[in-house]
Amino acid sequence: MSFYKKDYTITLNKEQVEQVQRLVTYENFRREFMRGEGLIQEEDIFYAALNYYLNSIESFYKREVFNREEQLNTKKLINLDFRRLLNEREDKIKQKDIARIIGVDSAHINQILSNKTAPSLDIFIKLWIFFDKPSLDELIKLKNI
Repeated sequence: MSFYKKDYTITLNKEQVEQVQRLVTYENFRREFMRGEGLIQEEDIFYAALNYYLNSIESFYKREVFNREEQLNTKKLINLDFRRLLNEREDKIKQKDIARIIGVDSAHINQILSNKTAPSLDIFIKLWIFFDKPSLDELIKLKNI
């Protein structure tokens, strides 16, 4: 297997950084004292999360979107349910604050939340993390067109 390397930059808030650090600490404790496995680093958490996301979305597409029989009868539009997640938050954070936290323009966040434009993978992951990593089945909705 050959590897292609490309560097990405992701911005996390303090809470997310602390969560990643806790996961690394817990996992290293478990590995060292329970199994004697090698230790992990913070980058390993991101790599695992990205692999989980990519495998989940691929599984989703295979299961829902690329179902040949259904695809012949109806076309599907993918909607992301970030707006519902925003409305359900107890802290009632504003779209402009989300935009500032993840580093994009507030108009772009509005377009994404309104399903008028699809986010890039980088922005999708930032939003997914911001909304506490909901299940993809909960987040991605298919709509017949």
